[in-house]
Amino acid sequence: MSANTTAKAAAGVLALLFATLASGPIAPAAAQSASSSDTAVVAMYEEPASLNPILGPQMDFATMVDLTMFPNLFGVQPDGKLTPDLAAVVPTVQNGGISKDGLTYTFHLRAHVEWSDGQPFTAQDVLKTYELLVDPHVNALTTAGFNQVAKADVLDPQTIRFTLKHPYAPFLTTCWSAVQMGIIPAHIFDKVASTDVNKTSFNYAPSAALGPYMFESWKHGAAITVVANPHYYGKRPKLKKIVFQIMPDQNTILSSIQAGSVNLYTFVPIQQVATLASNPLVKIHFYEQSAWEWGQLNFKDPVLQDKRVRQALEYGIDRQAVVDHVWQGKATPTADAQIPMYWSYDAAIKPYPYDPKKAAALLDEAGWKMGPGGVRVKDGKQLVITYSTTAGNPWREETEQIIQQQLGQVGVKIDIHNYPANIFFGNILFHGQFQIAEYEATGGPDPDLRIYRADSCNAIPPHGSNYGAWCDKRIDPLLQQEEASTDRTERKAIFDKISTIEHEEMPSLFYYSPKGILATSRLEGFTPNGYVQPTWDVTEWSIGK
Repeated sequence: MSANTTAKAAAGVLALLFATLASGPIAPAAAQSASSSDTAVVAMYEEPASLNPILGPQMDFATMVDLTMFPNLFGVQPDGKLTPDLAAVVPTVQNGGISKDGLTYTFHLRAHVEWSDGQPFTAQDVLKTYELLVDPHVNALTTAGFNQVAKADVLDPQTIRFTLKHPYAPFLTTCWSAVQMGIIPAHIFDKVASTDVNKTSFNYAPSAALGPYMFESWKHGAAITVVANPHYYGKRPKLKKIVFQIMPDQNTILSSIQAGSVNLYTFVPIQQVATLASNPLVKIHFYEQSAWEWGQLNFKDPVLQDKRVRQALEYGIDRQAVVDHVWQGKATPTADAQIPMYWSYDAAIKPYPYDPKKAAALLDEAGWKMGPGGVRVKDGKQLVITYSTTAGNPWREETEQIIQQQLGQVGVKIDIHNYPANIFFGNILFHGQFQIAEYEATGGPDPDLRIYRADSCNAIPPHGSNYGAWCDKRIDPLLQQEEASTDRTERKAIFDKISTIEHEEMPSLFYYSPKGILATSRLEGFTPNGYVQPTWDVTEWSIGK
């Protein structure tokens, strides 16, 4: 089955599910009513593939919705510090929550917490979340850190202890903070076979939530609506409802936020900033974020298995031109997995310079000789590479067009084939049906998470987010070394070794780390957070005049 046929089949399945599960008539996105004083409207130009917080692949808009319903044990502040959420306290060696050898973590959970359906939140929910994430039948968002657990013991309804196989320094941040998924309800998933988790109706209509909001409806192609959770244990939200309005056309979002019918516009294209800034109703937010744009390479593809071809692609792309033209300088070219926001960043490792002659020489060396029409040929086959990203995204479409033109100059024909976001993330990316896939990846305060997700041999789907299936046997032992250390200087030296390997092997085409750009209209109490999705503090939101 071709990628296109598979995508159409997946779209049909999703449409059937939504038709069955969504409440009310399906309305066009543009017809949604303007926000009222008790409702915030958040524009989304990509529709999520699922609302189950433990399922992959990672998709920012899905996480944005999930964060309102599914908290984790710890929150993450804009400075990267952890704060208690479902846990009563952040464990440390000093308070006895972490053993001195770094192998045992004891979590004391917040008391008197209920799910939105009235069932009590207990340590069994934390245990079930862990068990499903490591279950081989589940398309887990990530297994990072969870696969380091030797055993999990529920000590009492409000206490759970995890014993690790080896010390794992980022255990709190990677596994149990808002950077990752939230906790799911054991009283529901105890009744779901692990073989059915990937397709249960909960994924599209969550029937229990712990966050300040709970699910109300998902009208396919129109909106996902969450309403205030009367059982929420924390500060009550000021708004009764948040509507995540699905608006694939970003020009429509532009008009809507200027009119005040949309209150939050995330991932704003730099091309729209000047227009938005001229409107007194709109506030622009620029902020540093732990995110990077890249072209994921598929190592199952025989053409891309040749390192010379991968390096030629790097030399053939002028990423500074992309930053200048597409992002108007509001991004930083990247050389490897470590972005400038991370303490592990190594400024000595520079992006590959734009060098078409070097790219051509590497392709010649790999046996790809210039053929008719300016396209290289090897063994009678043209060098044609399919390039995919999310359809309708202006900066990605501009980027791929620039890359298509630049690589065409060295004899590489780029065939652009884009998909709706739910198909791209839910099928194309996860099942490796691509050669180059461009998207934005995000991480958290600890750089280990980003490395594991994309580069660990143990994180190839369905066990994680290594969609390109790159497996270099040197990486995982280095990850184990840095994870076992609590000394940041020692960990930094190991990350430098990983960066050197990545820079040489090119598991992905590294493009840039962009500034976060958000726009708000009449939304008060909003604060950007470079480590977590913008819905991290929804209890503070209110609608102004």
